Amino acid sequence: MTPSPDQWSGGCLCKSVRYTLRGQPTYFAICHCSNCKKFSGSAFMDVAFYRPEDYIINSGKEYMKQYIDRETGSGLTVIRTFCSNCGSSLSLKMETDERILVNGGTIDGKFDWIPTMEIFVENRRKFVPILCRPVPEVVDANEVVIPTPEDSSTSTGHVSPIRPS
Repeated sequence: MTPSPDQWSGGCLCKSVRYTLRGQPTYFAICHCSNCKKFSGSAFMDVAFYRPEDYIINSGKEYMKQYIDRETGSGLTVIRTFCSNCGSSLSLKMETDERILVNGGTIDGKFDWIPTMEIFVENRRKFVPILCRPVPEVVDANEVVIPTPEDSSTSTGHVSPIRPS
């Protein structure tokens, strides 16, 4: 499928899992936390935020497995989805948020999204420049910052706190 502003395709390395993304992401972000670096196998993980109804699995649901990550820097449980055949990391979802965070490396073709935020920049590898406005992960001991759809319309990239459950 040729990427278009209204629809994107993607999937895992072995092509067992294929998906379609409808529309543009709410956010495109970079995470430098140690768990996302391990999950992506890279110096950071770029993720596109999508509503569940805009992330359509076309094939390979039987290959999709989940790892429940309870030891995160934010304190939130993160459900990490990957292909059981080739090991590609596909997406993640935080327990307190319905949106799916799609691994940017699994999206087919080229896109011109520019990250609007970076989190866990204190864990950034020294050779990776800060690409956009860093967002503090913790507002206080009880508030973890996670962007919400309402925030995407602001030019300053504000985020709303969501309390861990």
